[in-house]
Amino acid sequence: MYSLNNYSTKDLNLMKKILLMLTILISSFSILLAGVPPNNTPCNAEPLTIEPNCSSSNEYTNVDATDSGVTDPGCGSYNGTDVWFSFEIPVTGEYIIDSKEKGMNDGAMTSYSGPDCSNLTKIECNDDGGDGYMPRLKGTGTAGETIWIRFYGFGSNVGTFIICVTPACDPVFKVAIASDDCPTGDNMKINVNITELGASANTLKISNSFDGTSTDITTTGTYEIGPFNSVDGNGTITVKHTDDATCISNDVIDITCIACNETDKANDFCATSAELTKGGGPFTSSTNKYSIDIPGNFKPEFEGAIDNNSWYHFDATSNTETFEFTVSDCVTGEGLQVQIFDVHINGAGCCQDFTPVSNYWDAYNQGTDHNLGSVIGTDLIIGHTYILAVDGFAGDDCNFSVSGWSATGILPVNLLEAKYNCPNGSLNWTTASELNNDYFTIKVGKHYKNKKLISESEYYINGNGNTNYLSDYEYKFDSYSDNNYIELWQTDFDGTTELLNTLYSSCSNNEELIIVPNPISGGETAKIIGVYNTAIIYDITGKIVNSTIIDNRISGLKPGSYIVVIDRVKRLKLLVH
Repeated sequence: MYSLNNYSTKDLNLMKKILLMLTILISSFSILLAGVPPNNTPCNAEPLTIEPNCSSSNEYTNVDATDSGVTDPGCGSYNGTDVWFSFEIPVTGEYIIDSKEKGMNDGAMTSYSGPDCSNLTKIECNDDGGDGYMPRLKGTGTAGETIWIRFYGFGSNVGTFIICVTPACDPVFKVAIASDDCPTGDNMKINVNITELGASANTLKISNSFDGTSTDITTTGTYEIGPFNSVDGNGTITVKHTDDATCISNDVIDITCIACNETDKANDFCATSAELTKGGGPFTSSTNKYSIDIPGNFKPEFEGAIDNNSWYHFDATSNTETFEFTVSDCVTGEGLQVQIFDVHINGAGCCQDFTPVSNYWDAYNQGTDHNLGSVIGTDLIIGHTYILAVDGFAGDDCNFSVSGWSATGILPVNLLEAKYNCPNGSLNWTTASELNNDYFTIKVGKHYKNKKLISESEYYINGNGNTNYLSDYEYKFDSYSDNNYIELWQTDFDGTTELLNTLYSSCSNNEELIIVPNPISGGETAKIIGVYNTAIIYDITGKIVNSTIIDNRISGLKPGSYIVVIDRVKRLKLLVH
């Protein structure tokens, strides 16, 4: 048995020194171990949850980290200071591992899979795929599978950093619209229903490949895209965040196509063309009632440019059908352009596959009398339905009539004439046909403000609903003063209103001449009301302006101030915004 008495004083001093050194080493090692991040090995990996975006609270460090002992990843200049994280793949099967700078400004990471933390297989390594010199990884796998992340500084870099896992999705979400989804035809619309904006507060932008337009939105809801004309039914709706970085889930967009025949604008669209019947007539209309409509392949088949076309269909009763046109009151003098087509109507009621079956009549360039013309359909199949397309050449606004044919379903109220009668003080007007016409409104006033009549009196006259024959109307004013503006309005059963005509009442010998509306905007038309022989337009410098005055209508003026000299004596000022 040994005793301290068996050792010499020299030996005891040596032992004391050794014990002291051991104490110091153990203390130092304990201090060192205390500074090592707890997630220094894969089996102590810090679990991460799937988040919609990276948060500044997800801050970690690799300061004092040691080599975990897992094989060198082979990228990012690994220097042995790695820390570990883990997460479960979301139900989408896709994920993004992202990182951002804090104290560290250059990092790298490697992803691993495996049955457990001790048996890992390298998936992918990344160095500078994220912001700045920080890494980012995108991957796929089985929902619920565990992925391990090995994070370390590039070379000797250590410090704090942010790391997060988000569902993988592109910042741009595209939906292909196929012909089976939205049938080809005029007035095709698409409803885009945004049910959430995503984690970012940035604005969403909805754009489309049909007409190239886009819409910025900041709230959820349903947004109508369109209507589209001249499309083949195939295209793309794109939804993206304006910051180009925030993801949006694919399931938040619901595309709904609105069929082309879901419009109540009568024969403004091919799908709702008016019906023509041989015999009776004539039927009359005006191009100024209609908007542009270019369904299917109509644009390349129709010879002229399209601006304000209307549509009519008829069943052929012989192999040749003739339409005799009489044109009047054209604003620019260009006239009409007309053609007959064989048209395929698809299952949604939309017009497509146009084939010309007649001559193309252009009132301006063909013949010596621009007000008369014929369109003749040939080699027609008896009993087959054909489409007659009528358009104002170069967008001209013209009245027209077609003899030998009756029409039903044209736009509400085709006004042939309206006039104020002296001296009995009555307003008389005639319609050639009416559709859903509820009533007329006569507005009377002495002044305009902001191009709107300040109405002092209003009178109401019932309409005839639906007609395809001439209808005469008269309203006699019981108490009425001379020299007033008179506006004749028409209202449908659904409440839609339209200004039919503007007149000026003057029964004195020297009838007052006026221009209405005044002022106008560039591209608009003003009308000279009153009796005169000549009218010349001058700019403010006194130069004659090369403008157009047809049927008392002034058009083609650029913004500015003008003087209209009537019969070399009367001077009227016209302002164009």
